[in-house]
Amino acid sequence: LYRGIGAPMVAYGLINAVAFTTHTEVTRFLRGDLGPSGTPVLHDPYLIGLAGGAAAGLMSSFVRGPAERVKTVQQVAESSCGTGKVPEKYRGTIRTAATLAREHGLLKGWFTGTGATVAREIPQCAVYFLTYDSIRRASQKAAGPGYETAGIVLAGGSAGV
Repeated sequence: LYRGIGAPMVAYGLINAVAFTTHTEVTRFLRGDLGPSGTPVLHDPYLIGLAGGAAAGLMSSFVRGPAERVKTVQQVAESSCGTGKVPEKYRGTIRTAATLAREHGLLKGWFTGTGATVAREIPQCAVYFLTYDSIRRASQKAAGPGYETAGIVLAGGSAGV
């Protein structure tokens, strides 16, 4: 029932760290907050949100892809061997990841299927972060900067629905 859940659970914190850091840095760059000139690359906050989110989706896919590859291999290992039992080499997240790297090489073993993950994550994160940024801005405008934390919580929860 829960086979393969370890890899995504272990990776989820890193996936979010990569996504939110990428989003923050790309939006800062596009707004002109980075660098000495301070010249914005884009002025439209919606385009900035979409671009920052798309970049977040791209970068986080390189953590999410291998986690999903390990999860998927663990989930199908039982049915693919035909015995009804999971082969020893696929019992556990670390063992499965090591087996994939050893038998297929690191790139092919861990990153097979990452192209599909990228194709899914770029639009998903673009829409998520656009929604997140829009709700956060609207909350700050309506409630004022004193309620910034509440606006962030509302935006994060609403964007993930």
